[in-house]
Amino acid sequence: MPYQTAPPLIIIFAAFNAASGLMWGVQRLCIGEDKKIQQDEWSFAMDNRDKKIEELRKMLKAADE
Repeated sequence: MPYQTAPPLIIIFAAFNAASGLMWGVQRLCIGEDKKIQQDEWSFAMDNRDKKIEELRKMLKAADE
């Protein structure tokens, strides 16, 4: 009976999807951006540099107004 194997497989599939969706949601709520896969030191440093530049631009724009 092949149809008898469907419910357990659907439950397992749904459990994996719910767990991964929950992890994605917590990551998105806590950090505010998607998780970056395979980020090395260079990418991390460039992200920090970009954030500092953006903050500096906002400060300069606010000072000009």
